[in-house]
Amino acid sequence: MELAGLAELLTKVATEDRTVIMTSVNEVWTHPNSLLDIFLGGFRDGEGIAHLVSHVLIVTVDAGSFRGCKAVHPHCYLLEVKSMDMNMAKTFGTREYVEMIWLKLSIQQRVLELGYNFLFTVTRRCSIIGTVISHRNKQLAAGSTLNSENVGLLDL
Repeated sequence: MELAGLAELLTKVATEDRTVIMTSVNEVWTHPNSLLDIFLGGFRDGEGIAHLVSHVLIVTVDAGSFRGCKAVHPHCYLLEVKSMDMNMAKTFGTREYVEMIWLKLSIQQRVLELGYNFLFTVTRRCSIIGTVISHRNKQLAAGSTLNSENVGLLDL
């Protein structure tokens, strides 16, 4: 799989020890006031973690999600997927679901091959990473999730 431009982008995003925080989105997730905004806001508003947002690499799966991502974040990577519509939910175990998982693993493998470490977080569940994050009078413990099941969105 050709991942043009990924190596160059990683040099801009990685921490000093070559670590990146990765997540992925489809177009629905990049609309104004979407979960992507909440995800990025968690870094910006979090207690002592605002600096980490500059190390977040958002993998987008179509031109619309790439445009939406670039509107709110500087480090977006377009993973061009031509074999399926990545804006539709994939049913567990189907051919499309398996292909989607392999795409996710392929980009993660390439990041490792290029000598980087990564933490992959699933935006779909609004995963909160790091230490305890104070977000506007709400305390959320690391690893807690806000469940967003059954909304027909992509889990890439």
